[in-house]
Amino acid sequence: MNEHVRLNVGEIEKFALKQSTALCEKGAIDQLSGGFRSRLPLKFPDVETEIHMIALMNLLDCGRSYDEELKNAAQRGLEDTLLFGCMAMHLSSKKIDASFMLNVTVAEESQLFSFPTTVEEKVMDAVYKDTEGPLYPFADMLRKIMNDTGRVLRSLQLQNLGEYILKVVNSHTKYKNSAIGLVSCLIDTFPAFQDMSKLSVGRAENELELHFARKAQQLALDLYSRFGNEQDNFNFPDIENITALADNELVYILRKLRILQVSDELMNTIDVEKTKLKKACAQETALRASCVAAVELLKSKLNESLSENITSSMLDAYLRLNFGIKNAPEGNENEDSLALHLTSTEAY
Repeated sequence: MNEHVRLNVGEIEKFALKQSTALCEKGAIDQLSGGFRSRLPLKFPDVETEIHMIALMNLLDCGRSYDEELKNAAQRGLEDTLLFGCMAMHLSSKKIDASFMLNVTVAEESQLFSFPTTVEEKVMDAVYKDTEGPLYPFADMLRKIMNDTGRVLRSLQLQNLGEYILKVVNSHTKYKNSAIGLVSCLIDTFPAFQDMSKLSVGRAENELELHFARKAQQLALDLYSRFGNEQDNFNFPDIENITALADNELVYILRKLRILQVSDELMNTIDVEKTKLKKACAQETALRASCVAAVELLKSKLNESLSENITSSMLDAYLRLNFGIKNAPEGNENEDSLALHLTSTEAY
């Protein structure tokens, strides 16, 4: 991809040969179809409200660079924090509509998601003041996402994301009943779903514009998984065109499998110094682009020997389920001293 990131084609071929046997087992591919995230443990009054909550969870699915701070300050990691906050919003007496999202504050985000945004700073003996803590930027990120989304919904004269999504999938346009159409509408309409970076290729002036659309694609997968067997408008016939979801966990997995290799300089930044990469910088963009490319190459290689084709999203799910952080040995989450790369971004 660039001088800092490259794909090891030999390891891709070895991995495909080894894993094709496991994937050929009866039912193995069927278990991956339609996504892999479980249904929310909540009751909803109607389909629109449930879609709105699923969309909200995907919209706010960011802040992975704050996982350790959340564990230290709130005794729960990012995934549990986001689930807790979204459930708290749904169960609260407040209506989580465009007006609420437009006007929500950092203090309210802190309360809903149950993590502190301030720390006490000593001014003099027995005198302290509250100052912004390490999690304040994360709460402010959530606030900005909500405010921007509320502003867009109000401009469209819509109440929530569920109403917007139903309008798209039921429209009499090219976007009807289309996963890629829904993804395109989401990234064209809502700032928090926009996920684009530029990568220099060859000469510095030659740039590729890369649309990763991680959160928008995950939302399409979740809706397909939840409603695809119940409602025709979510049984997307083009779901196979969803690509891998480029984030730091997939980077970690592909590095662990030695499929994705990084320069000594970048390895030191990620694994030793654990320094945050600047959002959409050349290194971060190359890491994410390599994820998508690696999964596409793996998919093509696997499908040469599989009787039933596997899609990119299925392969993404397979990699996370079998080689992700949660499957690392107890006490050794970052196997071989590998670490998740950190980036302060709304994308993941």
